[in-house]
Amino acid sequence: MKARVTLSAALLAAVLGSSAQEPIFQSIRIDATQSAFARVLREDGPLNAGNILGLPEWRSSLEAEIEWNIDIAHRVRVSALPLVSWDQAGGSVEGLAFESSASLAGDPRISLPQAEAWLSLPEIGMEAVFGKLKPEAGTNYIEPMSAVRPRGREYDAEGRWMAGIFLSMGDAALEAYCETAQDPEAFACLSALFGDHEAGILWRRALGDCAGVFWRSQLGEGMIAYAEAALREKGDFLDIPGLPGRGIGWNADALAGLGLTPRDLGLSLYIEYRYRSAGYGASDYAALNGLPPPLQGAALSGLSFLQTARHAIGIHAMSETASGGILSWSATGFFFPPDGLDLSARVDAKIAESCGIGAEFSAALPLSGAGNAASETAFRPEALNIAIELRWSIDAREGE
Repeated sequence: MKARVTLSAALLAAVLGSSAQEPIFQSIRIDATQSAFARVLREDGPLNAGNILGLPEWRSSLEAEIEWNIDIAHRVRVSALPLVSWDQAGGSVEGLAFESSASLAGDPRISLPQAEAWLSLPEIGMEAVFGKLKPEAGTNYIEPMSAVRPRGREYDAEGRWMAGIFLSMGDAALEAYCETAQDPEAFACLSALFGDHEAGILWRRALGDCAGVFWRSQLGEGMIAYAEAALREKGDFLDIPGLPGRGIGWNADALAGLGLTPRDLGLSLYIEYRYRSAGYGASDYAALNGLPPPLQGAALSGLSFLQTARHAIGIHAMSETASGGILSWSATGFFFPPDGLDLSARVDAKIAESCGIGAEFSAALPLSGAGNAASETAFRPEALNIAIELRWSIDAREGE
């Protein structure tokens, strides 16, 4: 649902020191999601059978994300994305009965995952930014398999307070960011277009220095090929808590993929292969399996699932939703040689212009059985996750 708001542009111009003749646009989007999930805990090992991690078998929660944007004469842009989250209830399942635990209910919490303030100087092709940012570059078609991401799914869940600059130089662009901290994370990327091709080099200082290159190319109608490689200073970001450090120094990541959008089929398909030299081998999984259950539980609580595999093959398919489409879907599968399989799927349906419902399914399958598997899927606490969401959205704009 879109609605006009009638805040005074002249008042905003006075407060912000801008002329009332200059256009000022602003928008507010509110997304509220009521969700509930249930999981089936695995019982093929002492850790999961005893539920040492204390994982809830069901939980309901509410999230509300607000995105506020303001644009002044296309030179100053400010945006903020506050998030309110509320763990309402959760507990265990006994037969068909859902038992609630008071410890899993909490009060609403507010956080600020992202906030940005941009100054644009188009005459010289420059933009400057400051805020809580999430700079990204390279290829990342099947998240989180990008070689430049050193952690798992939760990495970059919140931005970091950083300052940055973006320079446009014809078909080339340079962007650089630095964190406002004593031991700062820094990031820089130089990229350029060459007809139907794009190439770039990047450097990141986070958990050690990391340098990489990426490339993508349009191979014809509905087909794109891409590749990425990175060299990282150290591999201790994947060390297992509770075990001696593996002492991995310089290590390499690489990925290659192909994207297809077949005409008239209404879907996009991506296939990727990733190699991570700092990933786990059979001896690492054996060492993790040999830990006593309490120590194994502590290790798994911080394990970078979907990032630990030395080799990974991913397939991602999604619907191409045209304007006014009611139903959309996506499905992703990872194979971790020799015996790990991770599957997930999602379906979304639009009930009305401002309301929708979604369902998500995920499962981890050690193909050799949890007792014999040499992949991370043997250590997933749950065998199956099912989630259902009901979403409301309000989009209000001033000016166009």
